[in-house]
Amino acid sequence: MEFGPAQAAESVTVPPYAPAIGTELHYRVQKTTETDMSLWLDKPGASSAVMRGDFRQSATVLSRDDEGMRVRWRLSADIPPDAADAADSYPMNAMFRNSLAAYGVQQVEFETDLSGTPTALVGADQILANMEKLLSTSPPDSTASRMLQTVKSNPLTIIDVLAPESMILALGQSSEAFTTDIGREWTVEGNEELKGMLVPTSTVWKLEAADEIRQIATFSAKTTYDPAALLQSQQSSIDGIIASFGDRAKQLSDARLAQARIAGKSRIVTYVNSTRDGSTLEVLENTVASVGGVTLTMTVHVWQEGQPPVLPAPQAWNAGTLSGQRQNQ
Repeated sequence: MEFGPAQAAESVTVPPYAPAIGTELHYRVQKTTETDMSLWLDKPGASSAVMRGDFRQSATVLSRDDEGMRVRWRLSADIPPDAADAADSYPMNAMFRNSLAAYGVQQVEFETDLSGTPTALVGADQILANMEKLLSTSPPDSTASRMLQTVKSNPLTIIDVLAPESMILALGQSSEAFTTDIGREWTVEGNEELKGMLVPTSTVWKLEAADEIRQIATFSAKTTYDPAALLQSQQSSIDGIIASFGDRAKQLSDARLAQARIAGKSRIVTYVNSTRDGSTLEVLENTVASVGGVTLTMTVHVWQEGQPPVLPAPQAWNAGTLSGQRQNQ
């Protein structure tokens, strides 16, 4: 991947995140999910499907002190006027409209730390009341009811569902200035909760490039997951998928059935950060997850309006065979 002119300065300093207070910023958000079921389906064209969403969201830092910030995200499921294709080419927008209706909001407000990472949802009680009213006629064991219980135990889940871009942008921002060299790598160990289990992760960060004229620095972050813990977290899903295919699973060769019993996940994220105020101007996240012989490739491309994107659009964004209706049935 090429990042443009950046070779003037070998060492780059990124300042602490210092957003303007009270200024509303608009972000373009393009998402794709590609589902590959070629292990299970033999029909050409039926084994892979791409679903897209095109959004325009807005964020404002309302206040800031020494401990953190209060941020508001205004949310919209509307397809931007300059979207390239017809409305039915973006089924994720309709799905997001349903999510907004389920939570009964058009915006979310939350507290963050100094990097912009959400720490507490403001107005969680009202959102929960909205959900309970909507779900009053739902069975107690329904997916929606289980979601309500999840939100009750961790209200930050609402931000993950409605404004995940806030978390993606914040991961590229820091509360402290740091200096590093182009090409230098460093590793950060962590964990991610999957199916109620904490799965150890290892992320290799790298400063890929910098452009003094445009005052940007480009970082990459490649995350891998502990294989044994990942498999354990996904075992019930693997068993469920294999069982759902019934006789088809019995017809698979031993090699293909063994492949279906494997779990895999990886993530590559590229950040374009401002060397003026430390903010993330653009981010491209690509996650590949394989469970039960089904592989999902999910991409999120976010950029701040007024800053033309420098990262290439994901290949699936311009896929020749788009399928939303088939997956939404």
